[in-house]
Amino acid sequence: ISDRNKININYEYIQSIAEYRDVDVYWQFLETFIHEENHAVSKTRCWNLTEEQGEPSLIKSGYSSTMYWLDKSNKKVELVSYVFELFNEGVTEKRAREMFREYLRRTGHGDADKVKHFEQYLDTYHPYNRAIQVTEALTRRLAAMSGISEDAAWGAIKRGYFEGEDLLRKDFQEWFQEMLPPGFIDKLRVADDNDMKVLLKELEQMPFKKAA
Repeated sequence: ISDRNKININYEYIQSIAEYRDVDVYWQFLETFIHEENHAVSKTRCWNLTEEQGEPSLIKSGYSSTMYWLDKSNKKVELVSYVFELFNEGVTEKRAREMFREYLRRTGHGDADKVKHFEQYLDTYHPYNRAIQVTEALTRRLAAMSGISEDAAWGAIKRGYFEGEDLLRKDFQEWFQEMLPPGFIDKLRVADDNDMKVLLKELEQMPFKKAA
């Protein structure tokens, strides 16, 4: 998503991936577009923190917060730090796949075998699969410990995504201490894909008490 409020997609790159993986290029484009569209409509806020020498800018989108540094002299943008980036991508991609499947269902676009092949491709090769698995494990834990359905728990996570909830809020932190393994949220803040594998294992191994 550019600073001109437009979604930029490299179609040639998408086409090359689709051809390499033998999947429908239109579906590959559409699924990517839906993912980026979810980013665009999630709660987004931007701040310029100072005007001295350059402009460090803090951008909050969904659950993630990213700080960039813009050097005015050469207009170079550098990534300074990020928080909850991969978790945010997991929520985004899970939501995008829901919308994509619903589009196929409503339009009847494509036969069942072709749809299955494309979904298998996503489940096997997509870079945010591990983040989705962590998101789903968190959803199951939230549902079980709160005494609500998984659909309701996932709905709460989506609502927080679109409203830009701050996962570092004090009341959230107190609740997370009861619900999650020690230090889980601190690790999730800066997790890469390898870290997500470890966090998923921690979630799956930690017992939890179901709501009465």
